[in-house]
Amino acid sequence: MSKNLGRKIGEVFDILSLGKFICESSVDRKIKSLYLVCEKNEVYLADYFINLGYRLERGAGYFFFSKDEQPSSDYFDKKIKNFLKMITFVEFMLVYDNSFGVGTKVSVKEMALSLEKNLSLKERLTKMKRQQAKMSDIDACDSIIKEFVKMGYAEVMDEYRHIYKIVDSYLYLENFIDRIKEINDEK
Repeated sequence: MSKNLGRKIGEVFDILSLGKFICESSVDRKIKSLYLVCEKNEVYLADYFINLGYRLERGAGYFFFSKDEQPSSDYFDKKIKNFLKMITFVEFMLVYDNSFGVGTKVSVKEMALSLEKNLSLKERLTKMKRQQAKMSDIDACDSIIKEFVKMGYAEVMDEYRHIYKIVDSYLYLENFIDRIKEINDEK
């Protein structure tokens, strides 16, 4: 193992152990570089991290960690609440832009302006804002996109103009939603 690979392994671990993703479509060159390290050394890294209690998982254009140990019920409750919130946000974003997905660039200002033209979008935002009635529409739109960033499904492209990009890890959420639909269809 080269000295450089050892340093990169540490960087990969620092990111993934926080529950974040390493995405091929990242706007951050460092993350893109780490994606290539993971891709090139996937088997070695998988063996390395399994000894630390983490399983290196690969999705379509992204890497993440999972754990073998049985998480607590609190962990599952938190995870389910986060997914339910994100499903609501995805539905909102699909009303805003029906082609919403990996690679979509989102301007908070444009999203807020579209509320004037799209009543369904405005109604959804109003329902979502009930707990924070004093929040402006633009702040609410910004808050939604920041949740995508927080969860690792989007990245900041232009902080000044509030423009974000949906990255490959969004497919993780999309696959989860699709699986829920399949389960409901089976019933």
